[in-house]
Amino acid sequence: MRSLFNVKLITSQSEMATEIVVSLVGGGFAVVVALISKIGYDNKKDHGIVHQSLGRIEQKIDGHVENHK
Repeated sequence: MRSLFNVKLITSQSEMATEIVVSLVGGGFAVVVALISKIGYDNKKDHGIVHQSLGRIEQKIDGHVENHK
């Protein structure tokens, strides 16, 4: 009877280890998704700033070219 109990104990520990691994992997992917989302947001914000800057430069160049005509 004792060896049967040990087998059940090992199975129980194995299932718990599997649950822990699954939780850690799921949590890791959640962190990765959050980081990718943050990077995407920052990238979009940076593109907006660059777009505004290029618009100002374009206006300055257009004004400068008009002065030479």
